[in-house]
Amino acid sequence: MQHLAQGEAADLVWEAPEDFTEEHGRLLRAAVHAYQDGDHQTGQHLWEQAEALWASARAASAEALTLMQRTGLTRFSPHKPQRWVIASYDHHCGPHGVAHPHVHNIVIPALTIAPG
Repeated sequence: MQHLAQGEAADLVWEAPEDFTEEHGRLLRAAVHAYQDGDHQTGQHLWEQAEALWASARAASAEALTLMQRTGLTRFSPHKPQRWVIASYDHHCGPHGVAHPHVHNIVIPALTIAPG
């Protein structure tokens, strides 16, 4: 078993388009206001809509990663097909320069091995 690119990792970020960001903010603000006003049913419904929106973001991020794996990049492994180990997590915003919603995808190539 050959380990490749030992000690390296990549942070591939899916950034939300403007319409997602606007809808995300609207839903979360409305949910908070509903809860603060004591309307827990409406707040819960709005939160579920925000969760569905995030599910679409995760799907878009996964689709982009799948496309990247199929392009034949050799940075993470010279072997095809690429089989990356990826840890993904959502950010509503962040102190690292991305002020809008995004998904971090940490690719761990040290766990990518040669076929065989």
